[in-house]
Amino acid sequence: NSSSVLAPSYECCFKINSDGAATCCPELTTCGGIFQNHMGDMLGCFAQSIPVSIAFHGELQAAMLAIEIAATKEWMNIWLECNFSLVVQAFKDSKMVP
Repeated sequence: NSSSVLAPSYECCFKINSDGAATCCPELTTCGGIFQNHMGDMLGCFAQSIPVSIAFHGELQAAMLAIEIAATKEWMNIWLECNFSLVVQAFKDSKMVP
């Protein structure tokens, strides 16, 4: 499956797919992520519920947790994928972060 291999493929790069989701009910927001190596092998994953009901917070929390976990494993060269363009903007402009 070509979608499970990094593009470009760097042996020292780790791919992280992160996501967050919210419902209309308060406190039903979750986030998670999957870590893969350059061959698409799963190295680990995480999931967490968070006490807010806004999708942006779930997406942002997923990205931040993914980066924190990667740093603790000393995976400094990462490729982070997320579905929310505001997350990318939040990393560029810290005033956007709630």
